[in-house]
Amino acid sequence: MGNACGPIGASRQHRTGRVQRVPSRGKRLPSGWREPLARRTCGRIATLVCLVVLGGGCSFVRGTGGRSEAPPSTPASPAPASAEAGSASQPTAHAGGAAASTTAATSETPAPATATAAPQPAAAPLPPRKWRFEATLRYWAPSLHGRFFSAEGGSAGTVANFSSDLGLPENKSFFYPIVTAYLGERHRVTFSYLNMRYTADTTVSRAIDLQGKGFTVGAPLHSEAKLKELAMTYDYLAWKREKWMGFIGGQLRYFDAAVKLNSTGVTVNEQGKIPIPTIGGGGEYKWRDWATVKGEYRVFALPAGDIRGSLQDGQVGVTIDLLGMVGREPRILCSIFSSLDCLRLDPSSLEGWSLSAGLRYFRILAKDGNTTSIDWLQKGPTFDLTYRF
Repeated sequence: MGNACGPIGASRQHRTGRVQRVPSRGKRLPSGWREPLARRTCGRIATLVCLVVLGGGCSFVRGTGGRSEAPPSTPASPAPASAEAGSASQPTAHAGGAAASTTAATSETPAPATATAAPQPAAAPLPPRKWRFEATLRYWAPSLHGRFFSAEGGSAGTVANFSSDLGLPENKSFFYPIVTAYLGERHRVTFSYLNMRYTADTTVSRAIDLQGKGFTVGAPLHSEAKLKELAMTYDYLAWKREKWMGFIGGQLRYFDAAVKLNSTGVTVNEQGKIPIPTIGGGGEYKWRDWATVKGEYRVFALPAGDIRGSLQDGQVGVTIDLLGMVGREPRILCSIFSSLDCLRLDPSSLEGWSLSAGLRYFRILAKDGNTTSIDWLQKGPTFDLTYRF
């Protein structure tokens, strides 16, 4: 627009610096001459377009369609008549030179840079929090497979199956607490207490001889089996990588086990209390920032003469950090029936909470010579709700 309308905002001077005289009506304008009013009109239109269309993101430079920041040049003193005549005799060449100088100025003037907002730096992730305690409520739904044998009193004895002979339920669920204390970066101590009790009322389905006492077929039978376990575990973090960690440790368990049978004129009661130490270890894998795969295995074996005992306890599962999975940004949940029924949720209340799902295998076998033995096997899914603080 600068080349078509002339310099925007220029004074009423010719490019040579002399004041122009408006020709009388009917005379032909010399080539290269521009009406001052036309120049002012074009300049105003260009400014309006810039403000409306481009939002004012333009700058004008004199001679190139822009606003000049330098003051207008001082008018030159009148030249001799001969010079004026020579200048008037070549108006076309003068206009061409002005156009050439305008083009050169346009090419040399750098294009104005587009103003863009500086990108905001990404928020730094929060440092991992060092938890000191964990309180867990575990739900375990194991299946029970057990056998009981007692041949005291010189009898041959019978191996009684928990389910088919004693009528004990095969599936039952339990809740039990687990508390963990972290002592530094590599040490932790865990306490747990589990109380399991199975009862049943049935009839004797076959001849059973336990502790030298016979059970009559068809007689009513009340059966009860219980196992209480109090465990203290110490683990040491042996190695740690970016996503992996492994630990080893020991465990001391105290068991209170009993089997009681009551029938017509017959009572059998076998009970034992014993502490059992175990050793083992496990590992953890950081599958996601909010999901960890965990596993551990504990074992005990005591082959000492006629007294034999063994214990196996293995667990595997996945732990999900609720706040890490949901995120820290507040959420809006609306009803599927009405968009007006909405609830604003603040995920910060989930900090410290986690859910776990896994599988536990537990088996204890005790044998006292050829007189008494018990085989207790349980396996089933686990679900944990944990709060860390």
